[in-house]
Amino acid sequence: MQNIASPELMLSMVLDAMPVRVFWKDRDSRYVGCNQHFADEVGLPNPQHVVGKSDFDFCSREQAETFRAVDLEVMQSGVPLISVERPAVLANGETIWVDCSTLPLRNAAGEIIGVLTTYLDITARRKASDERARLIEDLITARDAALSASASKSAFVANMSHELRTPLNAIIGYSELLREESSDESTSHDLDCIVASGRHLLGLVNDILDLSKLGAGRMVLHDEAVSPAAIISEVMDALTLMAERTGTDLRWAAPPPTFSTLCDALKLRQCVLNLVSNACKFAKNGVVEVGLQREWREGASEFVVNVKDTGIGISPEQMLRLFQPFAQADPSVTRAYGGTGLGLAITRQLAENMGGDVVADSVLGEGSTFTLRLPNRPVSGALSISQQAVA
Repeated sequence: MQNIASPELMLSMVLDAMPVRVFWKDRDSRYVGCNQHFADEVGLPNPQHVVGKSDFDFCSREQAETFRAVDLEVMQSGVPLISVERPAVLANGETIWVDCSTLPLRNAAGEIIGVLTTYLDITARRKASDERARLIEDLITARDAALSASASKSAFVANMSHELRTPLNAIIGYSELLREESSDESTSHDLDCIVASGRHLLGLVNDILDLSKLGAGRMVLHDEAVSPAAIISEVMDALTLMAERTGTDLRWAAPPPTFSTLCDALKLRQCVLNLVSNACKFAKNGVVEVGLQREWREGASEFVVNVKDTGIGISPEQMLRLFQPFAQADPSVTRAYGGTGLGLAITRQLAENMGGDVVADSVLGEGSTFTLRLPNRPVSGALSISQQAVA
């Protein structure tokens, strides 16, 4: 049978096995005992060399007086101080951070005869926490700077775009007047080129202006009673020539429902125009179908515009950047079809500003479907979907 260590030896083994520093003092704050970890930390070979000494033997006078004040507080109040973080200077002059707990030490009669203290070196944890706090502060500063720079950039671009539109409109206007008065075929052709180029450039400037306004939070909604079916019809009529030039069959998927809703007519028109013109551009010699319906989703009434084309389609990888500003599904698309890649980004932001969203579903080589969802807010006096169902 193995020899069982004496209680005193067993206690010493247990204390030395603990991953913390442990010591206990008498009422005069003189060390009565400790484990080996604490002896190592104060630079002594074993706990016996610590007995009888005080903090004044290991620390600066200021720190020793601080430790003595803690001991007196615990002994006088009888209340332990648990898990207090404080700095401590080692015998070699190194400063560490410790998580310290000091408890009153009582005899069999319950009288306080000293204190028992344990502490854990948390220097590494403290440094990591401080570094994390500095990193978070740096990130917040960088974020604020980026937001400020972005807002300034958006404001600058918005102002510049506005300044560009004024002379462009003048160029287009005067060119159209000259075109009407010109009888020379060659001159008329040149003026047509000027007007077409001016309108193209004006369209790009308008896109940048809209994106800047959205980014700067300067886009204001003007809600009014509108007929989504009428607005979509106007857009389809306006794009008839474009569809004819690309050989696209532009049509309604089904007869649209007639209803009125509160919405910003200009922004709805712009969203539909962007989606339908995009579909016509990429569905050369194909079909573009536009659908309109009303739905209930998650307890709210919506009207939904679907634009389905039989165009080139979009791959899953290209879908990831589809709604990003200045991005098109494939760089080769820009060369083949033109455009700035702003239309879909603007459409999504406009839809979100109006309380809705735009999503896309596509199969590469087969075509795409873009779905615009917006809140259906019936005009006062008009029946909502639920009211019509009841009626």
